[in-house]
Amino acid sequence: MSLSQEVSPSPLEALESFLADLENAGKSNHTLRSYRSDLRRFLAHHAGGWADLSSEELRSYFSGLRDKSLATRARHQASLSAFLSWGQRQGYL
Repeated sequence: MSLSQEVSPSPLEALESFLADLENAGKSNHTLRSYRSDLRRFLAHHAGGWADLSSEELRSYFSGLRDKSLATRARHQASLSAFLSWGQRQGYL
């Protein structure tokens, strides 16, 4: 299988690689726990692959957080933004 034919890992499979990169970058254990928790919650909502992500799905996910505090919603947004940016740099998006 050539590089162009390689299959990207699912977002759930990629989560541990993302967290390992954060750990290697010196992020705190608290940050790692928060990102892991936030992203697992999102990935429980999104069962599809990278190509299945849409703005509608993101809006649906964030609307499900409306009962959370503003700080919690902002943390979830930051976690997801970092993960999706990382996924883009990896060539998954």
